Amino acid sequence: MDIPSLLSRIDSANPEEAAKALRDLVPVYEARKRADPLAFFKPSSDGQRQFVMSQAYGRVTLTGNSAGKSFVAGEECACWLLNRHPYRKVPTNAHGWVGCPNEQTQKDVQQKAVLRFIPENRIAKRIYTGADVLDCIYLVCNRCNTRPREKHTKTHSQWLCPGCGDEVPYLGFRTYKQDIQAWQAKRLHFGWLDEEPPETHFKELLARFFGIEDAGWWLTYTPVLALGWIKRKLIDTPDDDRKQVIRWNTQDNSALSLADLKQMERDFPDENERRLRFKGEYVMQEGLIFKMWSAAHNEVDALPASMLIPPKAPHKSARLKQDLEIWCGVDTGANFAAVFVAVDYDGNCWVFDEVFSFEEETHERAGKIRAVMARWGIGRVNYFALDPTSQFEIELAREGIYCTKYDHGWKAAKDATISYILGAQDPALRLPALRVLRPTCPVLLKERAVYRREPPKQSGPMAGEYVDAPLKKDDHCLDALMLVLEQRPGASTHAPKPVEEMTDIERDLRNTQAELAARNEERESEMSIDPLSGEY
Repeated sequence: MDIPSLLSRIDSANPEEAAKALRDLVPVYEARKRADPLAFFKPSSDGQRQFVMSQAYGRVTLTGNSAGKSFVAGEECACWLLNRHPYRKVPTNAHGWVGCPNEQTQKDVQQKAVLRFIPENRIAKRIYTGADVLDCIYLVCNRCNTRPREKHTKTHSQWLCPGCGDEVPYLGFRTYKQDIQAWQAKRLHFGWLDEEPPETHFKELLARFFGIEDAGWWLTYTPVLALGWIKRKLIDTPDDDRKQVIRWNTQDNSALSLADLKQMERDFPDENERRLRFKGEYVMQEGLIFKMWSAAHNEVDALPASMLIPPKAPHKSARLKQDLEIWCGVDTGANFAAVFVAVDYDGNCWVFDEVFSFEEETHERAGKIRAVMARWGIGRVNYFALDPTSQFEIELAREGIYCTKYDHGWKAAKDATISYILGAQDPALRLPALRVLRPTCPVLLKERAVYRREPPKQSGPMAGEYVDAPLKKDDHCLDALMLVLEQRPGASTHAPKPVEEMTDIERDLRNTQAELAARNEERESEMSIDPLSGEY
């Protein structure tokens, strides 16, 4: 029985008969959908509808996650391959490529998106490169409705229709991890790039369309990587018949339930992350390393009172408590940086001051460090951390800055820094937190905002990929801080050791610090008296 007859039974039946008719309808519906899935396609948003109806040579869909961009792009591939496009003229037996980041996403997303719209009886041959990873598929000839035969030549093989001799519809799969040579030597009619491709691979795809009539390409992505070339050349340029940018939001996808949207909102509480994930907006800088940084959580305007000694005179500033562990990361070279970190009683790191110097003598740099120590009432920095490659250890020691060289690896330092950043944002993680005193650390905060990876390689097997290494520029204060955080400083204790537990050296050091503190307090009290007053 066909679908209209089953529907008429439902309209005129009692509840039991209607339920039976519905059960009978399901297998008929599923069989019809398997036989002709394209006939059941329905756009789930205005953006999808605009994409399907577009006549532009190139289409760029800038959307949020789960907005249905891969779904509609897979349907578009099927329309070209089956020669059944409802809105534009396409070649009878079209050849195309699908590009994606890697084989795993190809298997999980792109293959499924295309194959769900192609009936099984239209696929003549599948060729695999690995377990369930397709290299290409060949379809039945659209002109003759005939299965192809493989014809071998000296250089390659072709799948030809025995009726008309034409090459049958073909779809190949490529990844951005493949060398650029894998993207050459094939003329195409269409191409779909999913997620952000390297510029080299994008240009190579366009070269496949030279001299091809009715060719077309489309790019679907959410700007997670925020590749600059895409924004400059495709997004920020005006639309015309050669290129059209189509935008829609995750919330526009009617296939998502309200519960799905609520869960996504819980997964991305940060406003910038929501703008990226839901609206496809460019909110991240290209290659930014510490993009999880939150000014609301990782920056402060004042240190907590629990870490400070109140000033004894109104015109004086507060000092740091003497029982806090004080670290100072030092980055040497033509640009010199020193970053001061106080570790509180819970192990959280508070960056409270910095020194940045350009082409100054060592004694001038040491003087700036001592000035910071005096300003905060620091009698002694517990640890001066120095990069092991530095050549200035002896010169700093001559100025009374005794540094210790620590093992330093960029990846370990980056991971430690991310851990501290996230510790300030989510107490449930129970990680020590990183907070920076905004008024006294402008250079560090500026460097954090531009600290990024090296740009993608332009050639070779790593073409188009970010290298897990930083761009060595504007990073001196940040390098000094990361060196400290890499050591995972221990929490400060609330009080010094009892005298009976101290060594002779520790006891002498404590007595000396007490004498210096008393002398400084006496000097400060003298300087706070007005010379013209009666007390003087």
